[in-house]
Amino acid sequence: MDEILTTFVHKLNNRISEEYDIDINILNYYWSTLNNKCQYVYIQGEKKDCRCTNNIKKIGHKYCNMHAKLFSKVILKKHIKTGKLWHPNSKLVFDKGLVIGVIKNDILCELDEKGKSKCIRYNFKYKNY
Repeated sequence: MDEILTTFVHKLNNRISEEYDIDINILNYYWSTLNNKCQYVYIQGEKKDCRCTNNIKKIGHKYCNMHAKLFSKVILKKHIKTGKLWHPNSKLVFDKGLVIGVIKNDILCELDEKGKSKCIRYNFKYKNY
């Protein structure tokens, strides 16, 4: 749903920009700051599937200060048993910049729906099979 809305808004902003000679960056800026609530969606616990209600303090950011920390530093490490780069927090495994699987019990497994939702959460690109 969010993707459809975003696509529509960008098309509308382009049309307004062309028709009224307004810089597209200004229109996109106003759209992005219209909803100053955090865009983080909880993935577990009693708030699962609910959006964070904290305000965003920095203009142009998508997440509140608490959730911005989750996405600010992505550190990949080499998994000893598989020899692949992985993200220890999410257990996602990378190859050539794409997520190719997930580590379960020190074994590289195929990327499942739960892994894909983690990719979306961390804004990682993943390989579709």
